Amino acid sequence: MVKVMLFNATEAEESRVAILEDNKLDEFYMERSSLCSRIGNIYMGKIVNIEPSIDSAFVDFGGSRHGFLHVSDLMENVKEQKKEGSGSGSDENDKKKKTGRKSSKKNAQSIGKLLSKGQDLIVQVTKDGIGNKAPALTTYISLPGRYLVYMPGTAKRGISRKIEDDSERNKLKELIDSLDIPEKMGLIVRTAGAGQTKQELKKDIRYLNNLWKAIQKRIKSQAAPATLYLENDLAIRALRDLYSSNVEEVLVDSEDVYKRISDFMKIVMPRQANSVKLYKGKHPLFDHYNVEKELVMLLDRDIPLKSGGSLVIEQTEALVAIDVNSGKFKGGKLEETAFQINIEAAKEIARQLRLRDLGGLIICDFIDMQEDEHKRAVEKMFRDSLKPDRARIKLARMSPFGIIELTRQRVRPSLKLSVFDRCDNCNGTGYVASLETSTLNIIRKIRLWVTNKQKELNIVVNPKIADYINNHKRRLLLELEDISNKKVTIVGSWRVPLGEIIIENEAVDFQNSENGRP
Repeated sequence: MVKVMLFNATEAEESRVAILEDNKLDEFYMERSSLCSRIGNIYMGKIVNIEPSIDSAFVDFGGSRHGFLHVSDLMENVKEQKKEGSGSGSDENDKKKKTGRKSSKKNAQSIGKLLSKGQDLIVQVTKDGIGNKAPALTTYISLPGRYLVYMPGTAKRGISRKIEDDSERNKLKELIDSLDIPEKMGLIVRTAGAGQTKQELKKDIRYLNNLWKAIQKRIKSQAAPATLYLENDLAIRALRDLYSSNVEEVLVDSEDVYKRISDFMKIVMPRQANSVKLYKGKHPLFDHYNVEKELVMLLDRDIPLKSGGSLVIEQTEALVAIDVNSGKFKGGKLEETAFQINIEAAKEIARQLRLRDLGGLIICDFIDMQEDEHKRAVEKMFRDSLKPDRARIKLARMSPFGIIELTRQRVRPSLKLSVFDRCDNCNGTGYVASLETSTLNIIRKIRLWVTNKQKELNIVVNPKIADYINNHKRRLLLELEDISNKKVTIVGSWRVPLGEIIIENEAVDFQNSENGRP
């Protein structure tokens, strides 16, 4: 598969990266200056609170909100630090930890013994704060390079699971064993490390080792909360993490970003440096490759399939529901029709999860099929289509009702939550009260307000409501005026949202009363 990487950085407030595979959008990443991610950053933090009931601590690392640190993300050396009275754990020898991770069962009952309020701790952000959730932190530090991930303080050595070829895995294991690696330096070979020479891996180790030494110097000189290391910007991260041998061309539409990318490529990947080019086309880069049209579709709830079927994606705070519809598909037998649409839907769902960056619990409702052979084929297609995804995924088997459940790693807010604000009118539900419902609610408010002491009510509502009341509820208004001995005037204004009401008169001024009461 031939790939092209597109870097759009013409707007100072936003950077975007699109990866096309055979001229079709396969991956998309966006970063805004107002929503800058902290994932991968390393901080000197201070523990501000310990919650034994949830086996966790909250850490002030200098962000707008305190970070969340679960006991399973604590290194074994933290206990030693406290015994020795070490606050920051800045000494390299203090970076001891067990080879394994997530030993929550052993340590879950000792969070109060492991940590103390006011203690300094070196932490790394693993997830940005999403909604009301705090940023997630870990004390297991990892520094990604081009081909390797460096993990200070552990002897763990491994190969990325996405390198599936056994001969390649064995070759890489032999290469790692032959390298001169410091004792307490853990390494994982990334997917990009497949096929690399010993010299390339040594160069990556040298770079990461020097980077860790620089961070250690900052640890000794900084007081918590303090920033020790900041991840690269989106452009450099994308090249480091996403560039592969099948990328034919890298196009950049900003001269400044082009220079930075070119410099990075010359240092890290000199052989591929010529693939980076400055885009000088007449049309904007993303428009030239039809990416803008596809991005508009990513924000839609309905996704058409080539077969005539469709997907409907509904995102809630707790989960994502994806429904597969047959739509206008015209095929043969019902079973065969369902099977063909589900196969196509399985591929497209996997693609949409990557592009929209949907996370958490995801429920996929496929069209019902009777034959077990078809069900297993759809499961296999779905599983294979999810393999290129860089997020951690756990996939369940198809239920008797045609439902496949999966969980996908939630690292940052989805694309939808990043570019949309909650609607002020519908409060994010997607629905507003009908004209009749809104009118009846406002009539009830008028009935309440005419009982007040003021002699005149000047009511400002949406023009649609004003027309409806003046044309269909005029007799009711006259009756209310006679009963209350007050004059009621209805005026329309487009500045008032549908269903809301403003009372304006000399005696009282009710401005957008939240519950409709004076």
